[in-house]
Amino acid sequence: MSKKIAANNLWIYRKKKGFSQKRVAFFLDHKTSSQLSHYERGAKYPNLINALKLEIIYQVPVSFLYGDLYKKLREDIRAREKKRTNYFQKNEFITNNSQDFAKNRFGSSPQLVGTRMAGLGFGQ
Repeated sequence: MSKKIAANNLWIYRKKKGFSQKRVAFFLDHKTSSQLSHYERGAKYPNLINALKLEIIYQVPVSFLYGDLYKKLREDIRAREKKRTNYFQKNEFITNNSQDFAKNRFGSSPQLVGTRMAGLGFGQ
C-alpha cells in the first residue's frame, strides 16, 4: 500500500461532476485510471500539466483540489515573509556599505567599476 503524501479533494470533485475514473483518465490522456487513482488516494502528486488539466476538467482551482497543501504552503510563505523583513534589512545595510566603499574607492557605482575592469581585459 502506498504512503499518503497529499490529502486532496479530487475524489469529491470527480463525484460532483459525475465522472468515472476512466473518463477523467481519458481527459488526462492516460491509458488507464491507475495514475488518477494514485492522485486521488494521495499516493502521488500530479505534475503541473496534469494538475492544470484536473483544474479544467473539474472547473475548480488547483488550490481547492489540494486545499490542505495550499494552506500549508501559504502559511510557510507568510512566515518566510516575516523573517525576510529582518534578513533584508540587515543585508541592505551591508549592500549599501559595499556600494559606498566602491564609490569612495573607484569614484563610481559597482556596475561602472565592473565595466571599467572589463575594458582593462578583466572578465572577458
